[in-house]
Amino acid sequence: MSIKGRITRAVSLHYVLWFLMFMALVAMTFTAWGAYLVLAEHVTQAAAAFITGGGVVGAMLIVVFIAWLCLRPKNPPIQQLATDDSPERHMSQPEAFIEQQLRPYIGDRATRWVQQNPGLLTIGALSTGVILAASPGLRRTLTTAAKPILIRKGMSALTGGDD
Repeated sequence: MSIKGRITRAVSLHYVLWFLMFMALVAMTFTAWGAYLVLAEHVTQAAAAFITGGGVVGAMLIVVFIAWLCLRPKNPPIQQLATDDSPERHMSQPEAFIEQQLRPYIGDRATRWVQQNPGLLTIGALSTGVILAASPGLRRTLTTAAKPILIRKGMSALTGGDD
């Protein structure tokens, strides 16, 4: 491969976009720091921090809203929800494997609910992760409660026994 091809590949759009996002983050950080320093002279430091943080969050929400307005489809196609037993629903191989493994534990009704509400399930899982990450006491309680089950399953897997 020629040197021109290597340079083109190294400086691809992917790298340029990541670099631009990094530079925007640096610019936003310095702007927020400058705003904090100016505000800290006029109000308390805590108030300056809250105002600066709120301004950054507000600016991010405005950017996300503008991006959403620009990127949404003008005339979204109308989709009909497929019924559970329709042949139109195709699952990937990993998706089918996960469903096959989980169905005996969570049941058919829960599996259908998950298929119909993937967005709600994603938001719930993300919220649970944030709550667990923010609460060491809850994490400790959950670990203590789950430890016997995990030990039993681990020993069962090591010995080759079935539960």
